[in-house]
Amino acid sequence: MLVRYLSAPVRKTLRSGPGHPRQGCADRLTRSPGPVAPVPLLQGPRRHGPVFRGGLLAALLLVLLLGGCHKNESRPLVIRNTPPAVAGFFLLQDRAHAAEDLNLSITAVDEDGDELQYRWFASRGSFPFGRGQRSVVWRSPRTRGIDTITVVITDFQDTIRASKILPLVLPVAPGEPSQINSTDLLDLSWEKSPDEDVENWAGYEVYVAEHSLVGLSEEELTPYLATTQPVLPRVLRITGLIPGRRYYAHVRAARIYDGMTELSGPTREVDMSPRPEGPVSGFGEFTSPLRAAFDLSAGSLRVLDPADASGIGSRDFYLGTADPFDQGGDLMLKSVSELANRNEAWAARVVRFKELTDADWTVATTDDTGWSTSVTVVPQVVYAVKTPEGNYAKVRVTGITRFPPDRIATMQWAYQTIPNYASF
Repeated sequence: MLVRYLSAPVRKTLRSGPGHPRQGCADRLTRSPGPVAPVPLLQGPRRHGPVFRGGLLAALLLVLLLGGCHKNESRPLVIRNTPPAVAGFFLLQDRAHAAEDLNLSITAVDEDGDELQYRWFASRGSFPFGRGQRSVVWRSPRTRGIDTITVVITDFQDTIRASKILPLVLPVAPGEPSQINSTDLLDLSWEKSPDEDVENWAGYEVYVAEHSLVGLSEEELTPYLATTQPVLPRVLRITGLIPGRRYYAHVRAARIYDGMTELSGPTREVDMSPRPEGPVSGFGEFTSPLRAAFDLSAGSLRVLDPADASGIGSRDFYLGTADPFDQGGDLMLKSVSELANRNEAWAARVVRFKELTDADWTVATTDDTGWSTSVTVVPQVVYAVKTPEGNYAKVRVTGITRFPPDRIATMQWAYQTIPNYASF
């Protein structure tokens, strides 16, 4: 019967350093002093007994110890460090301007769970409240250009760097302008700039001239400032305008710091001419004792006699009905040319209408399509009007009183005095 013995127990020497020189694999297998009884590894019919199992464990331990040896040299266990990695690098504001405190944040991950340390650097700006946190306040330079932000991140074994180039931009221009004007003034309004209320925000500068401002430099624009200081409300009334003249305007956002004014680009340029406007009352339908025609150029009602067309040049439209002879039906605004079935002379003056999709009273424009010589009256709907001379106007019926055939309307009107100028 084959019997193998392990003649001595084995132990692993782990000590090294002074007094304990580095040992090879063979050196670390030492014998205990004194005789040791042999341990049978195989023993016939008892190979499943306690002695067999103990011997097998000892043999396995020996194999494990010898498995880490090669040419009598030790093989140290190495645990590699995983460097941190950047997951996100953020400017929390939408944009960066010069001379502004902004918020920066970086997100880093470390798979080993190591503690991370941060250090921020800027090529031009500064960090007034410290640079050793994950999120910092960055004070941008006081002149425009770019600033390069760098973050050094370490887990005390490996170090990485992340950089972001941040351009310093001008304020964003205000939104779409709109206007309401009358005989000698203009109310100009505009939508909010996305940068309103940023640091060093000053407001809006409005420029008005009798010629286009497109392409002028900031120095060339200065004489056309409507106010000496930027305005904070998003509306400005410009007075002293002269009817029959065209005016051009645009708006810019402004920041002021260190005695300098920083301007956005301009809004869309609007052009206008003072637009006389006013209310009308007592406008009676054709069958009413208050029957009248309206004269847009004068902004007044005129006596209307369908049999007498001698005053045709000062009569534009009247309040008729859907009936060709205005004897009943829905109220309509009708060109005086519709009276030609009663006197052919009226056919010489054709005034046209069309409904405007924009129902407010701001200045509108339109094209040459969709015109007709009559429109059904719907209160509060705004209608464009065009005279034979090429003047544009708009009207809005604001109320109707009484009953047929004596209905009376109240109305608003606005009239562009410059022919063929579709700004009304």
